[in-house]
Amino acid sequence: TAQIYEYCWTYISVKSIYFNILYLFRLFRDGLYLKGDTVEKSDTEALKWLRLSAEQGCAEAQHILGLIYKNGREVKRNPTEAVKWFRLAADQGHAPAQFALGVMYGSGDGLKKDFAESDKWVKCAADQGFAPA
Repeated sequence: TAQIYEYCWTYISVKSIYFNILYLFRLFRDGLYLKGDTVEKSDTEALKWLRLSAEQGCAEAQHILGLIYKNGREVKRNPTEAVKWFRLAADQGHAPAQFALGVMYGSGDGLKKDFAESDKWVKCAADQGFAPA
């Protein structure tokens, strides 16, 4: 597996114009930098790759970036930034992000409290079968 990671890393680095957001997200998800698997552990590098995936429209990466900003892990807590990333993912139909956005509207964390918006987003997540909703 280390050889596969090294090959993928080399390919992505050399062919940067052909970035595939799912591969970028998988690099983060698999924890190459956060866990220190095959490369030196680096929260900065992990966030760089996660942000790149999120900026390219990967809903799962957007949701995780929202969680990082909401909880203040690896970065300073920033609820407004969390809402931004949750909304981008929620608008793509990502149920966990829809639920998170609904919770933030309900609590007023990072935006003005709005129970109608909260209900709307939680219902969107519930309609997709997202259990916590």
